[in-house]
Amino acid sequence: MKNFIKIFLLLLFVIFQTCDNDDGGLSLEPQNPITEDFTQNFGSTITAKFIGRIVDEQKEPISGVTINIGNSTAMTDDYGVFSIEEADAFEKFAYITAKKSGYIDGSRALVPSEFEANSIEIMLLKKDVVTTINSGQSSSVSLSNGSTVNFSGDFITENGTTYSGSVEVILKHLSPEDDNMSEMMPGMLMAQNSGGSLVSLETYGMFAVELQTSGGEKLQLAEGSPAQITMPLATGVTNPPNMIPLWYFDEEAGYWKEEGVATLQGNNYIGDVSHFTFWNYDYPYPAITLCITLVDSNGNLLPYTALDLYSSLLNSTGTYGYTNSNGTECGLVPANETMTVTVFDGQCNSGNTFTTTIGPFSVDSNITITVPAAQTVSFTGNFLSCDGSNVTNGYLQLTVDNISYIVPVTDGIINYSVSSCSANTYTVKGVDVENSQTSDLVSGTISSGTTTIDLGTFSACVAFQDSDGDGVFDVYEDINGDGNLDNDDTDQDGTPDYLDIDDDGDGVNTADEEYDGDNDPRNDDSDGDQIPDYLDPVDVLVFPSDLAGTGCDPVAFDLNSLLVQVYNAPNTTYEFYENDADANANTNPITGIFLMPLQQLMSNTQSFVIVKATNAISGQSALAPVYLFVNHVDSDNDGLTDCEEFTGIDNPITPLIPSGTSDPNDPNDPNPQTGFPQTGVLEVCDDDNDGFAIFDLNSSFYYFLNGSSPNLVSVTFYETQVDATNNINSIAPNFIYINISNPQFIYVRIEDLSSGNIQISILTLIANPTPQITQNITLTECDGNNDGFATFDLNQLDSQILSAGSANNVSITYHEFQGDATAGTNPLTSPYTNTSPGQQTIFVRVEDINTGCISTGTVILIVDSGC
Repeated sequence: MKNFIKIFLLLLFVIFQTCDNDDGGLSLEPQNPITEDFTQNFGSTITAKFIGRIVDEQKEPISGVTINIGNSTAMTDDYGVFSIEEADAFEKFAYITAKKSGYIDGSRALVPSEFEANSIEIMLLKKDVVTTINSGQSSSVSLSNGSTVNFSGDFITENGTTYSGSVEVILKHLSPEDDNMSEMMPGMLMAQNSGGSLVSLETYGMFAVELQTSGGEKLQLAEGSPAQITMPLATGVTNPPNMIPLWYFDEEAGYWKEEGVATLQGNNYIGDVSHFTFWNYDYPYPAITLCITLVDSNGNLLPYTALDLYSSLLNSTGTYGYTNSNGTECGLVPANETMTVTVFDGQCNSGNTFTTTIGPFSVDSNITITVPAAQTVSFTGNFLSCDGSNVTNGYLQLTVDNISYIVPVTDGIINYSVSSCSANTYTVKGVDVENSQTSDLVSGTISSGTTTIDLGTFSACVAFQDSDGDGVFDVYEDINGDGNLDNDDTDQDGTPDYLDIDDDGDGVNTADEEYDGDNDPRNDDSDGDQIPDYLDPVDVLVFPSDLAGTGCDPVAFDLNSLLVQVYNAPNTTYEFYENDADANANTNPITGIFLMPLQQLMSNTQSFVIVKATNAISGQSALAPVYLFVNHVDSDNDGLTDCEEFTGIDNPITPLIPSGTSDPNDPNDPNPQTGFPQTGVLEVCDDDNDGFAIFDLNSSFYYFLNGSSPNLVSVTFYETQVDATNNINSIAPNFIYINISNPQFIYVRIEDLSSGNIQISILTLIANPTPQITQNITLTECDGNNDGFATFDLNQLDSQILSAGSANNVSITYHEFQGDATAGTNPLTSPYTNTSPGQQTIFVRVEDINTGCISTGTVILIVDSGC
């Protein structure tokens, strides 16, 4: 039997398999377009009370988790518990989300009770990085059980721009054999199929995949760059279908949606996906809503009791759930199927179960099942607020023999029963959520034969403590959830958060980062980045981007398009400036169409503008670069861009240098050349220093054309001289190539199409190493006058920056902004005085003088106020 002794008892949907798993029962053909509103399945709108607990994978409570239900928000306390007195929901669907930094977003969906407190438990999965891959190349990531994701290699950022760099992969496999799967999975096993119909699902397993940069920015698969996911079958599965639909979890809607098909290959299901969230290999069935009420033979309701449902054709483990405080469990079950119900005696671990058969049901139904009476003990009493009134928004933390229960209290009355098998110990503490007070801890023993323990009348008069008076109770400032307040120091200033009036060190006191009027800074996130403002040193959502221009000289850049497509975060205004100084001074803003001379764009002296984002709620601002570029169109394919031929201004990335202006439609001007090069060299930077890199052979194509028209001369590339001579196995026509040795000789076949003359030349590919640098170095200086500022000698960092194996002939510069470090602009001079009090992150650029390859990193400047 499953272990049904849980830290917290929850209400779950019950979804089961109901019919033979042959392919004939399922249509995998495209369905008609969806025309109806799927939310019509949810019924009318109601208001309900919710109380729940959030735990980690070790079933330890997690504090500081943000909970959202409809328009209502709460945060878990030190016990991982939240309570929302009134939340909007549907009568057949309530969607609860749970989010905290460092964890994959969790959720639960259920059929809510309008008159009883709805209990929930969600298990959050830690964001453990399995491995790091590189964009631009295919890769495979696997878990020890054989679960695998194969990536094509192209990724985008959240704002849709192409991403180039390392990609951290977070991968979790949820198996139906795991007793905790119901707590870990998002939503419930309710779905919308491709035809728009409501179905229930039997899961064969789930994937949770997240992609991010090393800095934590979320990434997604680029369009046209799908991934393939491979999932092994659970050991208990028999007779699996050869083809099965794929379903992804819509985090906004709160339910699963059909997209794609997986095929059974050996012992694995394999399918392609175009984006990542939770993915599910599930078999769908028509469903009805069934409510089961459990009572014992003495007529007593059985709240929070574990039960399992199995259909007659189930070929994997049954899905289980718990009754609510009224002894009722509601959920979707397969229509027209006979099902077996098993009720477990979980507390006593006796192995005793009660089993009966129910169904079939063709319409929504309510039934009552009577089970033999078990030995129980009831806790009774009256829980009062300190003013003597009944607690209406609270709970009991009840522990019986080290098993913990959360007992909702909505009217001050306590009447809660648990199984009692022998003499037990118990403890009780009451929490008055409404008034932020707790009772003293009550403890005792349960003697053999005891059926009722009267706790009497007790009150919550121990106030939550707020040591620093910042509006956040000390129990909520245990950010890492380890029970030790002294090791939670968000801004790393040496003062723990529960004693720090400015937890994030942004110069705005925590109490002043409360904007919605509820006196709780924990649920204020004005920039929408899922980090509460009081823990977020920059309450502004801004990031680097790029913008293509039109025309030749000057090049025109439409800044308004960025406001529509990129910079459109809520509560935020955006302005553009030519440089940091203007942005910081709020002078000379630029709007509309910005013109830049082509010569400036090509010289790379400053090919960017600055975007300044200002949070309309907090008033904070931040800057980021917008990199400007012009599309390099070469209409006649003569090796010169159209803009070069129009203006005579050289574009350094092309192999030819224009001599004056000419006609971009004439491939024979302006500087025709004769003969073809015998050799050539193409060098690129090897970002991960593994000896391999991506080479774009397009520039070498025009180099070997040497001014000839590609209509008259053919240039192709080969890995061997034999292939070049025989004109076989040429390198891919898009000329994107990854070397197989370093250096590597590539053979170039140049053929004059009019004369038939052939020349074989050699192109040498060299992947130059990129300087290896140490990341996140800190430099501490004494704050003599305790004003938060100090003077730092940046030059003393040079020896620490370079890692073993880095080139010696390098240039090291320091910059205030990542964009400056990347572009090599606006280097800082040493000595340098920090501009952000207490602590500041600056950026380092290391450039190999011989090759031009660069690396960037961060340096944390710390002002020591205690010296």
